[in-house]
Amino acid sequence: MTLFHDLIRWAADFCVAGASFGIVYMLVAAVLALRFGRKTGALEKRELPPPVTILTPLCGHEPGLYSRLRDFCRQDYGAPVQLLCAIHDPEDPAIAVVEKLAADFPQADVEWHIDPALHGRNRKMSNMINAAGRARHDVLIMIDSDIEVGSDHLARVVSELQ
Repeated sequence: MTLFHDLIRWAADFCVAGASFGIVYMLVAAVLALRFGRKTGALEKRELPPPVTILTPLCGHEPGLYSRLRDFCRQDYGAPVQLLCAIHDPEDPAIAVVEKLAADFPQADVEWHIDPALHGRNRKMSNMINAAGRARHDVLIMIDSDIEVGSDHLARVVSELQ
């Protein structure tokens, strides 16, 4: 009978130790959540967001390109935004789309940079490397041209960066 009682006692001690560890873990997690969880979501109203450059590589006139680039120009963001389009080929049909966008949104800072230089095998990365020197702002957000964003995209991304 003592062996049975010893096993029960050992199991009870193990359960108490596990429950104690769980309580300590929960308390530490709660303290960390209170300490680091203060700023989530959009930027606080009293803070001015930093200016941002959106760098997007372009190649060809893909369906819906204009509307996706237009959404970059319609960001609900309280600081200057530069849309910098990186293009490899000077004959690329995406240039006409960017020119139309710049004409339709004269208040937006839309720029394109054409440079056929290759840096390795990846043309998309080469486009971004070639254009990155034209970025006017310290916060650089790279977005592919096939990504659809909402009007709060920059506010949410920059909020997380800060």
